[in-house]
Amino acid sequence: MLTAAAPALSTRQVPEKGLSRLSEAMDNPKAKNIVILLTELVAIFLMAFNLLPREASLFLTGLLIFYFLFSPLEDSLWVFIASIPLFVALPLTESFDSMANWRILLAVLFLVMSFKQGLSVSLVKKSGRWKIKEKLKHYPVEYLTGLFLLIACLSLFVAGDVWTGLKKILFLVNLLLIFVIIRNLTAKKKEIIFKIFSAIKVAIGLTLGIGLLQLAIVFFVNLHQFWHFWDRHIINLSYGQSLNNLWS
Repeated sequence: MLTAAAPALSTRQVPEKGLSRLSEAMDNPKAKNIVILLTELVAIFLMAFNLLPREASLFLTGLLIFYFLFSPLEDSLWVFIASIPLFVALPLTESFDSMANWRILLAVLFLVMSFKQGLSVSLVKKSGRWKIKEKLKHYPVEYLTGLFLLIACLSLFVAGDVWTGLKKILFLVNLLLIFVIIRNLTAKKKEIIFKIFSAIKVAIGLTLGIGLLQLAIVFFVNLHQFWHFWDRHIINLSYGQSLNNLWS
């Protein structure tokens, strides 16, 4: 009886061991980051071949926002940088479907950082007056960037189209948030620099992989067929229908 029960016990332990290993893997930050990145790749592949509608990019962006809210900042930053070649345009309305999701994700990441650990700037009261106190030493390029943005804002007073000029300035401010995030995180934890370089290598690898895939495809189909597919399935996904119509 004892010998017959032993194999049954071992077979029950097999799935339990598998589940425990899966749980340990998901507790690993690297594994979670890779799962999120693979989810992006699969979703974009399915959207490119019309197996999912473009509106799925809204759910994908929502998933990334959820991950940013509840994950460590360094992991969220890793996912954001590694995902740079995979960012897509959001079909918000029929007439406005060209807004890149990285702009929303970067703003969310900045807000999460601000609430979780604060910025390098703080307000202090000294001698009855409020003053701005900087926690970081600034480099000349930062002062030059601030001066450039100030001149850009002043240029709106003489701009022919104020709204277009304002959108361009907001785009630059949005883009500069990545510098602010990296600056604040690395000031408190220098080891994050290695994680940033790791994410950059993944982003470069994805970019080169997509480029090599394009090169390989043209050996099997003519250039017109390739461009027709890329125009109809990839450009509108990455940049919106307006640019797709312009290049068609």
